[in-house]
Amino acid sequence: MTNEGREFFLGMLYPSYNAIAVGKAAGTFAIRALITTYYDNEVSISYYNSSGIEENKSTSKLGARSTLQILLNVNAMKMDPTEEGAAYRSCHITSKYPIAVQYMSSGVNCGGSYMALPTLGLG
Repeated sequence: MTNEGREFFLGMLYPSYNAIAVGKAAGTFAIRALITTYYDNEVSISYYNSSGIEENKSTSKLGARSTLQILLNVNAMKMDPTEEGAAYRSCHITSKYPIAVQYMSSGVNCGGSYMALPTLGLG
């Protein structure tokens, strides 16, 4: 049995405009994972520390044919734009049964990029 649709890594490129935003605009940027399932399911989300160790795991129950909207930790996913090396800056999403994962950003310059990769896509 494969892990198809049950394990994802979600990365983010932080919009550069947010570094100079001031006043009411500052601090309004947020990112969310939209997780949809056809089955009664259990979904876990965790992040990595700078050593690559998975931590801060949280688990949520999700009813059949429903969507869960989870606020993601921007600081845990924000990459240093001055570094060109690999970094442990992703969100790890796993589930008991298959899910679909989408990303939504809101706030000033909310067009940040993302890529949700099922682990089968990593080779």
